[in-house]
Amino acid sequence: ELSRQWVTWHVIEHDLHHGGELSFSLGAHGLAAPDL
Repeated sequence: ELSRQWVTWHVIEHDLHHGGELSFSLGAHGLAAPDL
């Protein structure tokens, strides 16, 4: 069984990863990333 701490960390890490991915994609098209 997964601990609450493990689940919390991975949810945060997942969100941070996709936030960085979004910023990179927008930047590649010359667009400003939203301030998250």
